[in-house]
Amino acid sequence: MIILMTDVVKYKQFDIITCVNNRDSPFHLAKTLAMGIALRKKNPFKDFLSDHNQKAIPQISNKSILIVDDVIYKGTTMKLALDACSKQRPLKIDFLAFGKSQRYAY
Repeated sequence: MIILMTDVVKYKQFDIITCVNNRDSPFHLAKTLAMGIALRKKNPFKDFLSDHNQKAIPQISNKSILIVDDVIYKGTTMKLALDACSKQRPLKIDFLAFGKSQRYAY
């Protein structure tokens, strides 16, 4: 999965790669994917979202960031993460998820 996801963003440049916060699973797949992508792209990984994806650290200001999630169900987590990051005024935000559920509507 990490190799496939890295291939999707291979021509994009990022200052920081992060993941959405884990909800209730003991295994944090989104973090594992984000760390793997960061390692393969030789980008720093920083876990900068907190409070269930409602807050982001100010150090992302003027940075190009990639937010990784494992799957999209309704888009709620993605929206919260994007809103939190937008408040810090990054240069660019890209969001990458490995899969989407059948319930997710474009």
